[in-house]
Amino acid sequence: MIPDPVSGRPWLSGRWPRWAVRQVDTVALRVVLIGACALSERTLAEQVAHAAGRYAPSALARLPGSFLTFARTPYGTYAAADVAGLHRLHLAGGALTSYPTTGSTAVPDAVGVHLYDDGAWRHDPYWTPPRADTPATLTGPLLARRLRNAVLSRASMLGAAVDADDAARRLLDGHAVSLESPPHRLTLLPTGVESLIPSGRPARRRLSVTHRLGAARASARDALAEPDTGCPLHLPMLDAHVLHAALATRPSDLSRDRLRAEAARALPLPP
Repeated sequence: MIPDPVSGRPWLSGRWPRWAVRQVDTVALRVVLIGACALSERTLAEQVAHAAGRYAPSALARLPGSFLTFARTPYGTYAAADVAGLHRLHLAGGALTSYPTTGSTAVPDAVGVHLYDDGAWRHDPYWTPPRADTPATLTGPLLARRLRNAVLSRASMLGAAVDADDAARRLLDGHAVSLESPPHRLTLLPTGVESLIPSGRPARRRLSVTHRLGAARASARDALAEPDTGCPLHLPMLDAHVLHAALATRPSDLSRDRLRAEAARALPLPP
């Protein structure tokens, strides 16, 4: 639970491992990210300072990773769930929780919420899906690099050693990857691979951005419902930037499975 420094009321209730919480303070903002963010401490601090200078807390929700965003501003609190729907927020009586309660309503995907100190609140969409018009020769290497960074960000949280290239290849092929650093263990799941990178020759309607985004979010909700894999930190294939690279690929390249091939080609093989 993270207390609001002004009112003392919690931003979010629930149990989170300490290594999943990152906090950055500026004169104008106190920012807390809960989840996995691929940015270094220095780069994250620079992004927070930039967002504070423009008073644009929603820009923080678009950073690479999969996390909940909270920012205490001079006027209230800004909060946002992640693009892929791995982390959900629910609003009830001006308070936020990570799970539904009596009378609560879910904050829509890729939408932040401003909670003002006078009790008012408003939704604020912060992300829109990309156009699917980029060749796989461009999105494939980008997908590989972002997937590799997603793996590394989770490994760094645990202090675990990992061959990120090998892990990214296995996830692309639909296999789970385990990270261990006693006493912690994470299982990185390939959730969303078949939605984002369909194999074979699927019907053209299934290759639209809307359909694939909806299917990826549905797979995230299904995975989180499983008791053994319920931690949202386990789903790197659905990081916001990974998701964006996959969705931007033109349908003709998806139907020929070129995105997966180009992404795999960009990951070096072991010696």
